[in-house]
Amino acid sequence: MAHGKLAPGSIRMQWWREMIHSLFKSPSQSLPYDSVLLEELAKTIRKGQLTRLWFDRILDARERDLETAEYQTFEELELYTEHTTASLLYLTLEILGIRDETADRIASHAGVAIGLSNLLRAVPFHVTQQQTYLPQELFCKYNLDDDMLAQALQNPQHGEMFAPIVEDIFIRIREHLDAARLVQSSLPAIARPAFSAVAATEFYLQQLQNANYNVFDHTLLEFKPLSIHFRIMKAHFLRRF
Repeated sequence: MAHGKLAPGSIRMQWWREMIHSLFKSPSQSLPYDSVLLEELAKTIRKGQLTRLWFDRILDARERDLETAEYQTFEELELYTEHTTASLLYLTLEILGIRDETADRIASHAGVAIGLSNLLRAVPFHVTQQQTYLPQELFCKYNLDDDMLAQALQNPQHGEMFAPIVEDIFIRIREHLDAARLVQSSLPAIARPAFSAVAATEFYLQQLQNANYNVFDHTLLEFKPLSIHFRIMKAHFLRRF
């Protein structure tokens, strides 16, 4: 299975690279951008003194995503989520005024966990786009073919055959969450909102486990905002995620 269309995506990535370069080249000037988004981004970069590296890592990963037909190893997939989701968390921490090694370590583990969870949640959609982010080494490990994923769209029960792959990723997500939670007590209170998405990830993981790791199970398609909001509020009041 392939990923996105190269030409339109590359043009979009190049536009963003030029915009980011422009924003960091003149951080102290109020430039006449013709986009509200860029104007606000420029203000945020100046106010938070954001690190360009995180933007570059996101763009690099997204651009490779356009060119890469599939991810061969689990390590490659984790690196992708580190460069995308975790980089967004690093930026969020900087916006909150947090520049701390422990907070960054927590953000790394939490970002990879959130990113992997999001990719599992999106498997059915990616299949409709003839894409897959599941590592090829796991298909080989369990003697499965990623082309068989399309069958599960027609009959969700066929998704059960991919449960071993999903469970391996599920276990790795748990390991990252455990590592993040191990040192969360040292996280400044002001930084905790940056990790609100962990509550949504935890909710999905529990649903996934109840569905016996079948990412095509219909129960996973039901959006339950009240349950997620409750978990976010609970984490806020208990001061943990």
